[in-house]
Amino acid sequence: MLIYSKYGGSGDEAVVDIQTRDDIPGLGGTVVTIIGADLAFRQEKNAVDKKGHETYLRHLVIKKLEDYFIKIGSYHGDHIPRPLGSVSKDGIEACYYEWAFGHEGFPWEISDSGPNVGNIVQVRLFEWNRFVECFNSAGIDMLKDVCDPFSSIAKNLIYQHIDDSSTTAELGPWWKRIDFGYQSTPMDFNEISRFMSTNRTSLENELRSERYEMLELALQYLEDKSRMGVNQIQRLEYLVGDYRVKATTQYRSKGAGISYVRPYLIPGNESLL
Repeated sequence: MLIYSKYGGSGDEAVVDIQTRDDIPGLGGTVVTIIGADLAFRQEKNAVDKKGHETYLRHLVIKKLEDYFIKIGSYHGDHIPRPLGSVSKDGIEACYYEWAFGHEGFPWEISDSGPNVGNIVQVRLFEWNRFVECFNSAGIDMLKDVCDPFSSIAKNLIYQHIDDSSTTAELGPWWKRIDFGYQSTPMDFNEISRFMSTNRTSLENELRSERYEMLELALQYLEDKSRMGVNQIQRLEYLVGDYRVKATTQYRSKGAGISYVRPYLIPGNESLL
């Protein structure tokens, strides 16, 4: 049930509301919590059938790859919000993910206040270069759409302590990358498949074989769902449902507004078919 909703912002591809819910619909069923979760509800402006689920799957692939990069020590911060659900019905195409608290819009360039007063210096965001390099190695472009084209102001990056960001060229680890639509985060499926194949053993060891299977099926669906059989799609929905319960539990453990009672899944009618 929707408990609270407020307009959160708008971009080229979608409109985002801030919602608090005690249930989260999506593939595999509806995840039920007792108190509620603070969510971003990202609704597509172009409501093509299944696009809400597809955007969710794109976000899911990116989040699981981040989990892998963190586990193997490529970088340390948790910079991708957890994807938690999706909707594709009644003309609504949308996905849910954990709300990233903070503000968008820090400058990528500032005037030097040190020895070279007045010179323009580049703002350095903690772990940003490594973050970009890791995803680039897997065929995902995180540099796309992170700066306003008419200024040096950051976009699709949420920084928690915005008061610090106008006066220093060194920003800390308290940031999240958001918006994983087709325009904002290009994905090269050939390169992702190559990365998955090359690192299969490591990915399965760090994420479990079921998660690797889920990623493979999600990528197949995103690249060309017409080549998948019904059994493959139903298997993907089952694996996603299992992941969503555990992702919601992990979100709770970080101190989000979710009850101490473990979230559970009620089978629903959201489907990729």
